[in-house]
Amino acid sequence: MKNFKTFLSTAFIATSIFLASCGSDDDAVIVASNEISVQDLVLAIDENPTNGQVVGMATTTQTVGGGTMVFSIASQTPTGALSIDASTGELTVVDALLFDYETNPEITATVSVDGAVNTGAITINLNNVNEIGDFNYGGVVFWIDPTDSSKGLVCAVNDQSTTIVW
Repeated sequence: MKNFKTFLSTAFIATSIFLASCGSDDDAVIVASNEISVQDLVLAIDENPTNGQVVGMATTTQTVGGGTMVFSIASQTPTGALSIDASTGELTVVDALLFDYETNPEITATVSVDGAVNTGAITINLNNVNEIGDFNYGGVVFWIDPTDSSKGLVCAVNDQSTTIVW
């Protein structure tokens, strides 16, 4: 019984010292910081979109969440091809003439977000669509089937033979 009383006394003293040495957590306020990171985006679309057409969405990640985002395009090549919705990150075509595979097979932009730790690289690869006047399939496309744009007619740019009579 004496050992039990000694054990209880020692346990009480150890617990009291432990509790007394712990500081109050009420004084320390832990504030989690909201780190915003912009994601890169690579996509492919057909050339010749229409002005105002949505081509993609800039996205972000947040460590805490809930922060208000303000998107902007820091740079783009060619200039004036894209616009971005400042609150949603939605990317739209501004100048459809710049989305021509033969002239600009790739459209690039750098997107920034207020308070973000980085910028996002946007790369839009244009798919070549057959157009009258294109040099494809060994000649110049002069007709495209209106019901199936993968079919058409091509005219050679050089004489194919000196023995063929027209």
